[in-house]
Amino acid sequence: MYGINPQTDGGNDTFPVAEAYFDRTHGARPFVITSATDIMRLIENLAHSANNSIASIYIKGRLNRAGVPDHELQLAVKVHPGDTGGLRYTGEDGVFLTCGGNSAGGVEVYQFMGNEREFPRNFELPLKEIRTAVNEFLESGGDRPASVQWTT
Repeated sequence: MYGINPQTDGGNDTFPVAEAYFDRTHGARPFVITSATDIMRLIENLAHSANNSIASIYIKGRLNRAGVPDHELQLAVKVHPGDTGGLRYTGEDGVFLTCGGNSAGGVEVYQFMGNEREFPRNFELPLKEIRTAVNEFLESGGDRPASVQWTT
């Protein structure tokens, strides 16, 4: 599946509970992530949805003093062409996008709950690297992954 194997691609198989939102029906019932297998299922869902190629992921219970999440990882997946994706991390130290190798410029359009979202083309990485970074995000309890390069 997209060059990713949950048995061999690093990371443990259980994480703090995370919740992903990528469909309007997820308000009361988000997609729950507790393992590397769940990450694979999330990528599969995003890869096969015409209206939802981005998911917002939060560690359940990690809140700031105002009672809202102090972090967000947006996972964007584009299967054709190239099996690529990108990440957008928001935390107390700012907003960051992954920095991939594509120097062609321009933007790529992804879908978040049926709405278009543009990202710079150079934020895309192979899905295997994206999956590793999502593992790291979950294992750390919601910190910005260090396994990928970021830009502001």
